[in-house]
Amino acid sequence: MRTIPLSSVVEGLAADDSTGYLFASEENIGLYRYSAAPGGGSSRTTVDTVGAGNLVADVEDVAIARTANGAKLLVSSQGDSSYHVYDAATLQHEQRFVLVRPDGITRVGGTDGLDVFTGYLGPEFPNGLMVIHDGDKTPVSDLAFVDAGLVFGEISQGLTVKVRVGGATVSVPALSIKGQPPIVRGAVKINGEIVPLI
Repeated sequence: MRTIPLSSVVEGLAADDSTGYLFASEENIGLYRYSAAPGGGSSRTTVDTVGAGNLVADVEDVAIARTANGAKLLVSSQGDSSYHVYDAATLQHEQRFVLVRPDGITRVGGTDGLDVFTGYLGPEFPNGLMVIHDGDKTPVSDLAFVDAGLVFGEISQGLTVKVRVGGATVSVPALSIKGQPPIVRGAVKINGEIVPLI
């Protein structure tokens, strides 16, 4: 065990056993990578910082997703109610997305915690599941359950399905993961926004 001195509030931690790294999010500063080894010291590598173009304070939880393309970091940017994906090996920012509630209008936000699993979780979530805290939901906060394949899977080119969003019927990309037939479960991704269908 060791102590790592930090200058601000740490909101999230995620350890990657396969690489020996620990990722820490500091709410007003950014996201950093440390050695997870007992004697790893306190030196760190910057993944991203608040105000650099992606993250808006408060930076909240961080989770690791295992994908066919390697490990990915999922991070909550609470200040603008967005979520970001980084390559855990290169630390490159890969995508930004927001979650829209089933009404098709209001966003999921105020996220303090999140997690992701990219394995099979039965017929409702065959591509895995992202569970994201919705702290802006009133009067009581809620959880958003989203098909992890929408962020970490492969979108089939040219395949679409029709879904109802906010009273309108729209065509959206269908999802085909690891050779499975196209499916849309839990949510759809429309112009970078993930709309839960539950």
